[in-house]
Amino acid sequence: MEKTEFLTQEERDLIAAAVNTAEETTAGEIRVVVVSNSKKYEGDVRKNAEEAFRKYGLQNTKDGTGVLIFLSVEERRIEILADKGINEKVAQSTWDAMINGLIIKIRQNGACQGICDVVAEVGKYLTEHFPIQPDDVNELSNEVIVETN
Repeated sequence: MEKTEFLTQEERDLIAAAVNTAEETTAGEIRVVVVSNSKKYEGDVRKNAEEAFRKYGLQNTKDGTGVLIFLSVEERRIEILADKGINEKVAQSTWDAMINGLIIKIRQNGACQGICDVVAEVGKYLTEHFPIQPDDVNELSNEVIVETN
């Protein structure tokens, strides 16, 4: 079984399946990105997450409904970034609460289950504010991106 520093391929597949399930009821797009560290920005995880948001096209969704769940392993930090359409309807405190919950879940149940749970929670918020439309297409891949610097 191939093992990265943080998630096995099987775990990445489970998370991708959770993203697929979460997106079945929303026009939103969820991406999970795991990086080994944020040294490129001198440990500034937020800046690294913002670059990943742009790099992986979350700002290019049709209705501004991209959400990034970003984990920087070495720094042990998590960021959840949402595009403008979502930020108009979901407060930053909601994302902060999800981050805190994810940290607890990772400690209790492991990274894979914690990330899957947060993906489902993000999906619920997206469905509430951006329900799926008849002409909806999956704009971004559901695969977990793992960057090893």
